[in-house]
Amino acid sequence: SRADDFNGKNYGMRWRSSAFDLGSGNMSASFEVSHNNDDLFAALSLDYRFYRGASSHAISPSLRYENSDTNGSDTDFRGTVESNWHRSKDQRFSLRADHNSRSSVQASLESGGRFGSADITAGYNFDNSSPELFGRLKSRFATTGSSSAVGGDRSSESALLVKVDGVSDSHRFKVLVNGSPRGEVNAGQTLLVPVAPFETYDISLETVSNSLIDLEARSYRKTVYPGNVIDVSWQAREVVIAYGRLLDAAGNPIANALLENVIGLATSDADGYFQAELDRATDSLQVRKGDRNCSVMLNAEANDRGLLPLGELACMIRLSPEAREYRAGGD
Repeated sequence: SRADDFNGKNYGMRWRSSAFDLGSGNMSASFEVSHNNDDLFAALSLDYRFYRGASSHAISPSLRYENSDTNGSDTDFRGTVESNWHRSKDQRFSLRADHNSRSSVQASLESGGRFGSADITAGYNFDNSSPELFGRLKSRFATTGSSSAVGGDRSSESALLVKVDGVSDSHRFKVLVNGSPRGEVNAGQTLLVPVAPFETYDISLETVSNSLIDLEARSYRKTVYPGNVIDVSWQAREVVIAYGRLLDAAGNPIANALLENVIGLATSDADGYFQAELDRATDSLQVRKGDRNCSVMLNAEANDRGLLPLGELACMIRLSPEAREYRAGGD
């Protein structure tokens, strides 16, 4: 109620319930009524939402009543029905039907990935009997001259180009920037990571694949400025676990020998048995026993679990050049 030239009085009330469980979903409701001078308006609205696995569904009907001196009384039923299906965190398909201020149906598809995102919507407007179609495509590009990439999860003035080499492209790695995941990259590919300028970032990697991977134990610390695009790269090796027994030419075990071309440290025990981590690309085993050494060709293939059983290996121990020279001088 106002004291100026407007002499009317307005009354209104609105009530809304909190959501409550109903069946496999939840329901909420609202009711409002208002009286403006001689005009009366009332509306009852319901909202029901339920879920089925990766899909979600919503039904929102509304009943409205209006009464005025100029337009008379009118009862109007309105509502929206919508369903969404998530195939993955980057793909969503939805259907929607509206009977509100406009009457229409539409279908939408949204998809995203390392190269960018896209969405397309097709629909039909019953009010003007016309089809509707619209879409959007977003992507980004960055290059240092020596390398380049398309995509990225956001826009910014600066970027990091992350690459891993040394293993097949079936291996995947998680990129961490200041400890937070910023995407994943397959070996041999380049991931574009947009970043804000005038900041310092710590960049590191984690292995995602189930295979044993020997990844360089390093991280980068880079400061970027507007327009900077910085390369960061790692070398990786796929690891297999080889095991077997070393024997000399006479069939005796080669005890306490050092395996040289392995990852980390590996030796044979008193009976010649050994276990060692090898680069999958390794095709021979280099063995050293004091001043003697030998080489064994590896003809076996690792299994799906990354295990390489070698059985008994005949290693023809021979003197090193230094030892042969020493003995020749002694004679």
